[in-house]
Parts: sequence; structure tokens; C-alpha cells
Amino acid sequence: MMVFGLKVVNRRGDTIGYSLAFLRYVASLFSLLFLGMGIWWIPLDLNKQGWHDKLAQSVVIRV
Repeated sequence: MMVFGLKVVNRRGDTIGYSLAFLRYVASLFSLLFLGMGIWWIPLDLNKQGWHDKLAQSVVIRV
């Protein structure tokens, strides 16, 4: 993500910790289970969040 200038933060804008990053990783596997619908959801969402971001309450921002 650093190559693309992206950073994962929580809703307050703080860097996420290891526990939240692990939750986001597990949730991303869940997002991929249903034919990738959790990933395909990103362009349709107003906040550009996938299911894994919603479950982990995280946001991807440009730096």
C-alpha cells in the first residue's frame, strides 16, 4: 500500500494496531468468500469501504 501512497487508519485518523490489522485481515478473507462481493462493494459504498473495513472500523486514505 505504501507504493500507492495509501494508509489504513481508524475512524479518528490514528494508525491501526496489530489487533485491528489482524481483525481486518480475517474480515478480508470473509469478504472474499462470497465471490469477492466484499471487495466489489468498495466502488459502490459512499465511504469507499469494503466489508473488511466496515467490520474493522477502518478507512484507507491517501498520504
